[in-house]
Amino acid sequence: MNLFSRVIAKIEHIVSSPRPNLWRTLWINFRCLSFRQAIYLPIRIYGKVKFACLNGTFVIPKGSKLIIGKNTAGFFNAPFGRLCLSEGSILEVGQNCRISLGANICLGKNAMFKMGDYSTLGINSRVICYYKIIVGAHSGITWDTQITDFGSHIMQSEDGQYLPIIKEIAIGDYCWIGNRTTIMPGTKLPNRTIVGSNSLLNKDYTKTIEPFSIIGGIPAKLVKTGVRRIYDGKLENEIMQSQIQDIHKR
Repeated sequence: MNLFSRVIAKIEHIVSSPRPNLWRTLWINFRCLSFRQAIYLPIRIYGKVKFACLNGTFVIPKGSKLIIGKNTAGFFNAPFGRLCLSEGSILEVGQNCRISLGANICLGKNAMFKMGDYSTLGINSRVICYYKIIVGAHSGITWDTQITDFGSHIMQSEDGQYLPIIKEIAIGDYCWIGNRTTIMPGTKLPNRTIVGSNSLLNKDYTKTIEPFSIIGGIPAKLVKTGVRRIYDGKLENEIMQSQIQDIHKR
């Protein structure tokens, strides 16, 4: 690729990327944080993010930033995202978390959604939380995934008992959730679990699988053990480009 093509490609990338949204950045910081913290604008809004309700609380470590609306995948577009934090709810993030373009987060009254250090929420993902959802440090929730700790509809057993529909969700550190996965109430994952695309998670997997495992399917079952995801972006790109070149040589 010559210099002219590289310059044009860079311009195309900049034009197609979500732009900083100064007005919404100012609004969410001074609406949800103390003045002393808000003046540093630790919450940065990009593109179209709608605020349905901001009656909850953001908890952000000193010196950290939360990026909302910026595309983490790099090659997908999405409609606007939406934030709804009901009264008493808490959205707590660790160091430098990202919530991608088109993500929707709905926290019910007194609910808590916690993201560990450097964790990400992918494009078009959905989080519906009425009790507690915890995403561990360095974990990635990829595009079109939905997480809900709330079963929505009440069911009754033959003996007249109402079945519980709300259970905590806990995703370990360094987990990778494949796209279009559904994570249901009561799901728990051990550290360094990889979940295949289009899977359904609906139980406590810490009782049945070890770290460094791959699970997948509907519902998800153990696929392979002794596998880890590469988190070094530079190394990952080098390996990916090498494999692409090799396969085109065949």
